[in-house]
Amino acid sequence: MVYFIWGQDAYRRQKCAKEVLNTAQKKYPGLTVKRFYMDEEESALLLMEFLSSQNLFEMGRRACIISEFDQIKDQSIIDKIDLLGESPDVLMIFNESWEKNEPPKKISQLNIFKKSKQFYFGDVDFEKECVFVKGEIKNLGINCQDGAIRLLVKNYNKDTWGLINEVKKLSFLSNEIDVDLVKSGGDYQTNASFFDFSKGFSNHSNLSGKLFLWEKILSTHDEFFSLFNYLSKSASNRETINSLASADIKVKSGLLNPDQAILEIILN
Repeated sequence: MVYFIWGQDAYRRQKCAKEVLNTAQKKYPGLTVKRFYMDEEESALLLMEFLSSQNLFEMGRRACIISEFDQIKDQSIIDKIDLLGESPDVLMIFNESWEKNEPPKKISQLNIFKKSKQFYFGDVDFEKECVFVKGEIKNLGINCQDGAIRLLVKNYNKDTWGLINEVKKLSFLSNEIDVDLVKSGGDYQTNASFFDFSKGFSNHSNLSGKLFLWEKILSTHDEFFSLFNYLSKSASNRETINSLASADIKVKSGLLNPDQAILEIILN
């Protein structure tokens, strides 16, 4: 079975992928699961090896979560993965950040895409986002007034992940989150939010662009532990994830403060 999950809403994508994988693990308790980022050719080769593996330790049902599949340059490798993905013993979950409601052309032409179950999580309007967030908060067992939810949705501007994290933080301050509590939670400046910085942090290839965003964050925020944790959760490419993991060790060891760790990653 193959699932393609894509769109700019990382929170909903992750939720969907997790539900698919949890269902498979309940059905096949011995399921072998691995995560692959296709930003390097070596990763594609490792994926092919995993899909075709017949050794003693990886026989039977296997599941793989794949990101950045369109970054593979060698079409022959894509074609081989396309064939391997038809195995009944393999579950493939593609979790991609493609923004358009159609995937890249070289992906949409593949057999595994044509035969896959597809979920697109793009922009949603304000009212639908409020309904969704209300359901998520209810599932967390947190009491939050409707007015507070609407204010949070407005303030976080489609950053569902950041919003849910804020709700969890506010829930420690009160048994019920109301508008006044949300307003007291801090300065919401959408031109320099964690969400905007995270997107720029991942997408800006030039140093000056990243430093510009960093200066905006410095002028409006001082919760660097929260920002560092948010970057760690929202990172999508392997290089950034590895850099954050290395920086996290330095932070926990007391060698760097979170703001120093973030700046070090930017400069490197």
